[in-house]
Amino acid sequence: ISPEERRGRVAKAQELMRQAGVGALLLEPGSSMLYFTGISWWRSERLTAVVIPGDGEIAVVTPYFEEPSVRESMAFGDDVRTWNENEHPLLLINGILADRGAFGKPLAMEETVRYFVISELQLVNPGIEIVSGSAITRGCRMIKSPHGLQLMRRASDIIIAALRDSYPKITAGMKPEDVAQLI
Repeated sequence: ISPEERRGRVAKAQELMRQAGVGALLLEPGSSMLYFTGISWWRSERLTAVVIPGDGEIAVVTPYFEEPSVRESMAFGDDVRTWNENEHPLLLINGILADRGAFGKPLAMEETVRYFVISELQLVNPGIEIVSGSAITRGCRMIKSPHGLQLMRRASDIIIAALRDSYPKITAGMKPEDVAQLI
């Protein structure tokens, strides 16, 4: 998926945010972060997050020691803000919101954002209005682009080929893990 296609996805999300009166969308590692930014990351107790503002460029918050790896996985953008163990990463999110003109506007949360992120953000920004980001993420992801459909067809073709190849090799007494290994 090209950086241009991912930028188009972000632009669509930004349009949906403007229509809803939302200042920004917060993403944690997972399928939505990958879909919009190309960042393939994992969740841990150390916050890595992406802020997609209603206007302007995306920004990433990550631990200091993870910055090189995060930058390497980004499809586009260059605003990566790092934090050390003695710093509060959610203050960086406040800074991004302020820099992008989104501070004081509702902040949408992608539906898998963990509760501790929301509750800590409310501590460092007591007046923040948190709203669901489902309408934004689903509004972007439910209707596939022609290229997205092409990728889904290719993935389906690969799965079907693997099943066709594996089926004749399955024998009585095989365990599920044996069948999985064949596939």
